[in-house]
Amino acid sequence: MSYGYPTSGGPIEILREIDLSIECGSSWGLLGISGAGKTTLLALLAGLELPQAGSIRLLGHDLATLTDDGRADLRLQSVGFVFQTFHLLASLTAFENVVFPLRLRRLPDAVERARSALTAVGLEHRFHHRPAALSGGEQQRVALARAFAGSPQVLFADEPTGNLDAGNAERIADLLFTLNAEQGSTLVLATHDRRLVERCRSCAVLDGGGLRAEAVAA
Repeated sequence: MSYGYPTSGGPIEILREIDLSIECGSSWGLLGISGAGKTTLLALLAGLELPQAGSIRLLGHDLATLTDDGRADLRLQSVGFVFQTFHLLASLTAFENVVFPLRLRRLPDAVERARSALTAVGLEHRFHHRPAALSGGEQQRVALARAFAGSPQVLFADEPTGNLDAGNAERIADLLFTLNAEQGSTLVLATHDRRLVERCRSCAVLDGGGLRAEAVAA
């Protein structure tokens, strides 16, 4: 799979000849410096973008054969996201941010799932607070609760600790791997922090547009 940004002078290559397979239920870390293309690769794997060459299969679906609505529905039903910048809706409370995508799926236990997820990340006392009233670490925990509340088959985490202080970063990392193990979801984690990817079952480095496998600590 290859991908480049279109320009008037032709595409600028970002990723080239990426050949990747991630085992279901595993944790896979993507290591790379800022600007290496980690966010772009995660966007492609999740079907937010399509490659210029090659194909991508997500949960058995060839993403190129799905419509935009089909890819969006696949993400809604089966995929969770944790972003570096949280992406919470400012007008909604912590609880409303978590329950909103569950109600879009018309899950009958949406309220119970949202409450349980927020409690699991230690925010049972913050249900009715909006993002502006929460610290950065609390906002990231809301985002994590939102991602896991729907029991996703795949969770994409893009620099999930990049905007946090050391204490909150460690707590978010612990929650990511704990929830990953408890729910059996596939964790796809992109970061520049080697300590974080060393907690994954497998790891690769993105450098110069190419991907190379790398051993992780036992």
